[in-house]
Amino acid sequence: ADATIRLWHTGVNGTPVGAENSDSDPEPTLCLQGHKMSVSALDLLSQGDSGDASDGDVLFTGSRDCTVRLWDLAAGKELQQHKILRNVVTAVRRVPGQ
Repeated sequence: ADATIRLWHTGVNGTPVGAENSDSDPEPTLCLQGHKMSVSALDLLSQGDSGDASDGDVLFTGSRDCTVRLWDLAAGKELQQHKILRNVVTAVRRVPGQ
């Protein structure tokens, strides 16, 4: 694993947009790089109701590198990074209202 998070826009049936009439794999819509080891956990926080990242969606990721990161999907940038001492991150979940 190269520790890159890859995201695709999908259609109604879950197929990546652009893959419907193509023999090759579609390119990701967004690639997020920062983790040093494989990503083991994801949690999407949707700010809007359209399902489009431009609404301010953020993504929480956890990794075997013992970090939790918060990403701004519209900007494609890391917002925060937290180091977890002595434990591999295997799950992430944002608590509503926190």
